Amino acid sequence: MNRYLAATRYEFSMFLRRRAVWGLTAAVAVLMFLVLRGQAGYLVGEPDARLSAVRTAVQVNLLLPLVLGPLLADRLVRDDRLGVAALLDAAAGTGPARLLGTFTGSFLGAALPMAALSFGISVAHLTRYGDVAVLAWTAATLVSTTVPAMLFVTAFALTCPLVMPVPVFRVLFVGYWMWGNAMPPDQFPTLSKTVLHPLGGYVLTAFFDPDGADRWAGPVPHAVLNVMRPEPTAATASLSVGLLLTLAAVALTLAARIRSRAS
Repeated sequence: MNRYLAATRYEFSMFLRRRAVWGLTAAVAVLMFLVLRGQAGYLVGEPDARLSAVRTAVQVNLLLPLVLGPLLADRLVRDDRLGVAALLDAAAGTGPARLLGTFTGSFLGAALPMAALSFGISVAHLTRYGDVAVLAWTAATLVSTTVPAMLFVTAFALTCPLVMPVPVFRVLFVGYWMWGNAMPPDQFPTLSKTVLHPLGGYVLTAFFDPDGADRWAGPVPHAVLNVMRPEPTAATASLSVGLLLTLAAVALTLAARIRSRAS
């Protein structure tokens, strides 16, 4: 356990020390302001604390992984590239402990900027409307949507570069993220609004939007892959989260096997 925690602390610290993490987070925040300020009442200007937190979760979950995912891609392969992987595995006692620590530390490092941006927006909402409930709604959306999404992203960002060059993964990841999350389902075959949609659309629609004002999951008229878009319910929301966590576990298992064969 001590070895796992040491690896976690190391990866967490190393990730957050990268200037690109905070520089790109700030760039995303500026982009959100420039793009959304013209839409009156969309985030901070929305007086309903719940709806403001939900819309913030959608925007943060869409934009920040787009820059954080590529930054995670070198966390495992850098040790192999530097020729110190075997030494670190020996020092840590077991390869799996270091792998799990790398995953946990990288996940926490990527999740922190997302939480900081989300709570920054909620504090702006609190300052404007004085509704402290926005902080609770933000925390709830982070736990239920951002955490599963970033566990999924982190697992694949660590695993895929073991079988392909890091630059190739980064390009493919950006393409996948935009295709699978931002494309309109009625115009393109996409995973958007399906149970494999990592933005947490099923959770947000089923648990945080009971009045149906916004809908980020479920069937779309004339869309391909509607078989993967059941009606948003508590059961289908749980299924969506379960699928993301299962895929993350499968990716980590593959990473462990690839590294064990290479050693």
